[in-house]
Amino acid sequence: MRLRPTLSAPLTASIKAHFARVTAPARWFVRGSLAWLVFKPGSRPRRLTHRWSVATARYFLARPRIAVPMKRVLQRFPALERRFRVMLLSPVETTYYDTSIDGPADLSLTARGVYAELKAAIAKRNASR
Repeated sequence: MRLRPTLSAPLTASIKAHFARVTAPARWFVRGSLAWLVFKPGSRPRRLTHRWSVATARYFLARPRIAVPMKRVLQRFPALERRFRVMLLSPVETTYYDTSIDGPADLSLTARGVYAELKAAIAKRNASR
């Protein structure tokens, strides 16, 4: 975009900001499509819908003042109610993190201190027996 030299810097910045706001949906769509095409984890529409639905249902269930009216609404739609029940009972997708610790060297400084105190307390208890 070519601007006349007489335009001030704030006007130029305003035009660029407007352009960025106008193109934001297109950029979002392109990035989302690319993530979807390359199988980026959690990018499938069905997975996202499932995750959102479960989170919403759990939000409502955790708040009884909202849950009671929502249950009444869902009772009018038995198929939808069954669907939510199945989703809530299905296992939640979790990411496995390796939590194995080979020894005190793998612990943080604070955890190593706690470990040493516990080990000393156990040794003291065993010695007094």
